[in-house]
Amino acid sequence: MGKNDAGKSTIVEALEIFFNNSLIVCEREDLSVGAEDQNIEITCIFNKLHQVP
Repeated sequence: MGKNDAGKSTIVEALEIFFNNSLIVCEREDLSVGAEDQNIEITCIFNKLHQVP
C-alpha cells in the first residue's frame, strides 16, 4: 500500500515484463516524453533472497 501516483503499479508492470513479457508489453510510447535515449532497459537486483522451505 502507498499513496497514489507513487509508482506501485509501475514496479509490478516492470517485474511482469522482466520475468514474462506476456501480459504487459513494453512499447516505445512508454518512454518518458523528451527522452534522449530511445532504448528501454529494465534491470532487477535482488538482495538477501531466502529459500522457501
